[in-house]
Parts: sequence; C-alpha cells; structure tokens
Amino acid sequence: MNTEEMPGPRLWNNAAMPGAYSLATRAGESIINTGDTLSFEQYVTGYGEILNCKVQCYISSSIFDTEASYVTHSPYGELQESGQMAILWGAKTETIKNDVGYTCIMEGITTTYWEKPTLFFDTDSPGLLMTERKSRNAPFSYSLKTKNNIKPGTHYIDFYFTYFNGAEWHSKKERIEFKVNNSFEKHSTLLSALAAAALIVTIFHDGFGPMLETAHEIGKYVSFRLSQ
Repeated sequence: MNTEEMPGPRLWNNAAMPGAYSLATRAGESIINTGDTLSFEQYVTGYGEILNCKVQCYISSSIFDTEASYVTHSPYGELQESGQMAILWGAKTETIKNDVGYTCIMEGITTTYWEKPTLFFDTDSPGLLMTERKSRNAPFSYSLKTKNNIKPGTHYIDFYFTYFNGAEWHSKKERIEFKVNNSFEKHSTLLSALAAAALIVTIFHDGFGPMLETAHEIGKYVSFRLSQ
C-alpha cells in the first residue's frame, strides 16, 4: 500500500476504536556463554487507536557491558528504483549506557492526509501493521553484550510498553528469559567428545582392563577444566 495515498494510517474495520497492543519478541539463541552477545528482535502487534507510546526496558549493568550493547529502531524512507518510497526500520542506533535501562519514545511518520504522526499504519493490506513486519530490520533490534564475569544461570530482562488507546492508558509487561552456561555446560561438548574418543581407543587397543584407569584420568581432566 502507498502510504501517501492512504486517507488514514489504519483502514481496517473498527480502526478508530480504542486499540489493544502488545510487544512481541522474536529471540535467537537464548542459551549463551559468558561474554557472548544476546540478540533478539521486537515487534508491536495489535490494532486500533494508539497515541503517545513508549518502550521502557530494565537492563542491569552488572550483567551486560552497556558500552558495547545497543538497540536499533525508528523508521526511515528510501527511494526505490520504481520511484516509490519504501519505509524501513533502523534509522537510529543507540548505545545502552544507562545503568537503569533504556527508554524509547516511539515517534512516527505522517503524510498529507494523516492528522498525527504514527508508526502504526497498514502496509500490504488493511490489518497488517508496519510494526508487525520486518522491513530490512525489525522495529527494535537488540544486541546486548554480556560481561565475562556474569553469574551462570537464568536471567531476565523486563520490558514495559505504555500507550494511550484513545480512551485510557495501558501498560503491558514483556519478559525475556535467557540462560548463561556454567563452566561444565560451556565445555560439555568438548568433554563428551574427548571422553567418548578415549573410551573407544581404550576398548579397541587394550581391551576392557584399563577402562577404569581411563575413566579416572577423564574425571581428573573434567575437574581441571571446571576449576578454570
């Protein structure tokens, strides 16, 4: 759909009624090692009237390297060979330096026919919003670098999406869960491969007699790796 020709941002039935929206997260790898980067995308799904919206997330500086963590967002226009203007995501990249978290006031675009700027407009057909689709990038793309001394286990990031739906204010919570491997889990693939290889070599070369001794040596190696 050509936004310049649309009489309003949302053309589906009952589009002018009070809206209902939620954040929708598309995560990649949710099990990582210390020092790895946690990457994920966020979209906003729903329909209806929406004004004055923001996203607030709380990211602990004890978990992430805030100087090396960032989020890309906001729309921009790019002229296509066809002569039409494509709306893409990723106009801004912001480093997350605040120890408390990150706040994004969602600013929109406008046309000749729209009364107010908005990010929530139909794209391919009525009912399919720009905030629900990936256009070169997701509406929000996060890249969060974990610290090398992060505590192993399960961690969370809480997001709050606040907006006015034309009748009242709403705020909804979205929680992202990820796990950081401990030393054993980090090296589990390597240790399992070494153990299996050592066992096979022992069986075929020396018979079953030295298996206990080999198992003992493997145990010593595992203990050594875990102590590092």
